[in-house]
Amino acid sequence: MDAPTLTLVERLTLANQYKILAALSEDNAAGFARNAEILLRGHVGLYHHVFDGVSEEVPTEVTDEVQDILDMFWGIHIVFAERPQSEIKAAGLDRKKLTFNGFDANNDPHYEQARFMVERLDLYQELKGGNFNSHSRMDMSRYRRMLPIYQAAFKSKEGLTVETLKAMQEAV
Repeated sequence: MDAPTLTLVERLTLANQYKILAALSEDNAAGFARNAEILLRGHVGLYHHVFDGVSEEVPTEVTDEVQDILDMFWGIHIVFAERPQSEIKAAGLDRKKLTFNGFDANNDPHYEQARFMVERLDLYQELKGGNFNSHSRMDMSRYRRMLPIYQAAFKSKEGLTVETLKAMQEAV
């Protein structure tokens, strides 16, 4: 993260908050006092100590796409759970090809967003405890090929069907 530009009022406000935290903290009083001093003295080059652990903002587009992808896999999960296995087998569906593999943790902002939504917001419970790191950039392109098919089916009168899953499987 680049060092933010702070106004005098912002610096003073944050420094005062760190002074309060220092007075209340038994464990990290020195760290809070250090951050207050960095802000009061305007050491922009040391702001990374103050803002360590603060992530870049996640664009709305990323959040929306993660939600769409997780919704899609929730729908796939429901079809596999509710339809007779004979129907799934007859359609030639391969569960592995229609499984959520996560996002590339090293290169994709979708990874942290998905983990946060599942682990902290308790959304998409069927994915909780799963591995969100696919270690591959390829999964995102696979999801993007599947998503329009899912969205068209979701908007139709039939909803998500075994035939839709077959079309999604063929798209990957």
